[in-house]
Amino acid sequence: MKSPLAVHTPPMAYLAPDELPDSIGQFVRYLFPARLRGE
Repeated sequence: MKSPLAVHTPPMAYLAPDELPDSIGQFVRYLFPARLRGE
């Protein structure tokens, strides 16, 4: 089950956080652990 925040977040933000700037990517990884991203 994804975090409710995922509803308001573009899919790429939690499917490909490595393509975002480091600070954003780290924040996204904190909100969406790998198990929530389907990894």
